[in-house]
Amino acid sequence: SVFRDSVHALDHDEPSGGLAAALSRACASFERRTGTSAQAVEVGEVPDCGAARTRVLLAAVREALLNVEKHADARSVLVSTIAVDGGVAISVADDGHGWSESEGKGIGLRTTADRLAEVGGTLSVVSNEDGGVTVRIWMPLP
Repeated sequence: SVFRDSVHALDHDEPSGGLAAALSRACASFERRTGTSAQAVEVGEVPDCGAARTRVLLAAVREALLNVEKHADARSVLVSTIAVDGGVAISVADDGHGWSESEGKGIGLRTTADRLAEVGGTLSVVSNEDGGVTVRIWMPLP
């Protein structure tokens, strides 16, 4: 099923070529699967955070994309990465219909937030003024 393929995509890919390349591949895979436009952009120079931390960041972005796929009915998604506050920040912003409290109770984002917390990172979800949702992910550099 498409859903099973989506779940499989969450963890199977090694982050070869660094974070930016892995995020571009995740967006391309999401776009192929859903038909929804997805683009990854890097703002400025983002330092290498190591393979283990890259895997945690990549899994967090994939979970955010899976939520867009399941809930948002979005036309486009933008994944932006920037070095900020001694770490790496990634925003996954969609232009979908927004977010209801019931969607915030899922285990996927809670588990992802827990994985990020284990390495000192954070995850938050905010509603965009013009509809849609932005998942904000931050992880300190080692």
